[in-house]
Amino acid sequence: MADRDAAQQLAYRAMEAFGAGRLEDACQLCLDAVGLWEACLDAHLMLMHIVEMPNRDRIGLLRPLIDLGMSDLGKRFVVENMGSLWLHIEARPVMRAFLLLATSLSESRAKAALDEAIHTAETMLTLDEEDHLGVRGPLAAWHIARKRWDDLRELLEQFAECGMLELAWARVILAFATEGEEAATRTLPETLLANPFALDYLSDRRRHRGPLPPLIEWRGESEAIFAAHHLRPALRAIPEFKTWLRTLKPVAGTGTFRRPRRIRPDAESAGD
Repeated sequence: MADRDAAQQLAYRAMEAFGAGRLEDACQLCLDAVGLWEACLDAHLMLMHIVEMPNRDRIGLLRPLIDLGMSDLGKRFVVENMGSLWLHIEARPVMRAFLLLATSLSESRAKAALDEAIHTAETMLTLDEEDHLGVRGPLAAWHIARKRWDDLRELLEQFAECGMLELAWARVILAFATEGEEAATRTLPETLLANPFALDYLSDRRRHRGPLPPLIEWRGESEAIFAAHHLRPALRAIPEFKTWLRTLKPVAGTGTFRRPRRIRPDAESAGD
């Protein structure tokens, strides 16, 4: 185990070097870590951040890498800690690999890839029931994109007490898609109050360009940017929802909204 610990320390140093912009040092540290302990997943993942590659190649590398990481942990360890794997530091790299695989798969619009992303995310929730990496938000969007309404309801029930913005908006989308505008309207007040920026980003009145913010500020603009990013597959699958959002005019700070008043053609000419 000494080699494993030493390799992990090299991977941590590689992360620091990467953060400081020393990419060559980071790359060499990762190679040293993998040479010392092949199953040092954090080193492999860091190399994937450093070396640009097509998404399909990254997916092809991640599948066997996860198998390697799970094998390194050992079947007995995984079974004994099922549901709380994240609480063990040595298991966190494989959870990070699962997340990268799920998000990489979701970037493909192929149904099979999205179904695999869903399966990968659900596996993560089995291994880590408290979902420390927050895959439940993107997972909700992937269920919507595949119109898996029962699975979405089950996920929302599982995290009924969760205040994640993506889940709040997933409830609105679910109501809109399965019950109509009136049902969606009833869910809106609390959702609008949860973040004052989200409606503009979800409706594309405002767009974020460039990399995602490094940190998420609760009720802040960065939270809305992340939510819109994660919900993008859902919004793409149900374009009429985004069209409906654009008709809403929120009343600041109230959680209420109004629709723009429509003037009938005969009313326009009544005073002529």
